[in-house]
Amino acid sequence: NDIQFLSEYINPTYLTPKSITDIQEWFEEESSVQLRHFFNEKWASKIQASVLDVDSKDNVGRGKSAIDYTVGVSDDWKPVGPAHKQRFLEYVGDAALKEISETTMAADSSTTTTTTTTPATQSGELLLHLKKTIFESPIFGRLIENFTSLGIPIGCRGKIRRFRPGLDYTIAHYGILTKESVLDATVCFVAGSGNQSQGIDAEDNDD
Repeated sequence: NDIQFLSEYINPTYLTPKSITDIQEWFEEESSVQLRHFFNEKWASKIQASVLDVDSKDNVGRGKSAIDYTVGVSDDWKPVGPAHKQRFLEYVGDAALKEISETTMAADSSTTTTTTTTPATQSGELLLHLKKTIFESPIFGRLIENFTSLGIPIGCRGKIRRFRPGLDYTIAHYGILTKESVLDATVCFVAGSGNQSQGIDAEDNDD
């Protein structure tokens, strides 16, 4: 069932009937809701290890000076601008994965191909898996309906973005406005050791 599938990825605290009701009531009152520790421990640890490994390999974060805007740019991660509105890297490896798959299928079975997967590519593929498996699934659409009471989403679009410490940003601007109302669902992974990064205990209902 839906709950069984979602609990493979999502913190089960958010999947109980009471939590879903509380989230829906909060959203109806505030038109927004923030859910910390959204993924379960298995996936949260896997993602944290992956993204921290990328920052370590690129020598960014943890108070280090960031002056090289080409850091992290590759065939899988493309820079997005313009700089007066935003700067970040977007994962475009989905197309590359399809090309690799098609090429492999078309190649002669006797041909051996060796590929090297970088930490950045591994991180992108991990986030892509979550995007395709969870966020674009009908099951997650039904969860969004229960969280918001807005009905099942009739469509979706999303991006996998990397904000390199000290280099990237996005600001509010006219171009992000839409003619029709849409629901924004954003998942953020923040490295750090402060209270904001750690969030709160599941039993704490004051936040």
